[in-house]
Amino acid sequence: MLPPVGQKLAFVNRNLGTSLMSVCIIAAQLVMVPVAMLVGRKADVWDRKPIFVVAASSSSTPVTAPHFCSSRPSLVPG
Repeated sequence: MLPPVGQKLAFVNRNLGTSLMSVCIIAAQLVMVPVAMLVGRKADVWDRKPIFVVAASSSSTPVTAPHFCSSRPSLVPG
């Protein structure tokens, strides 16, 4: 998922490609850690099947989105 984003960002600005890829990785980790902690705490309360269904259904969007984006602002929110 991150290599296509990094490739498109590096194509736009060759000098900042590595830095932007690093920012993408750090941003993903900053989101992933709190979500994993929340789901880990609530797994017994919410049950595991609904958590799995939400995770499986939402995983296809970030994987395919970089392939359809053509501008840098649409790849990096904010």
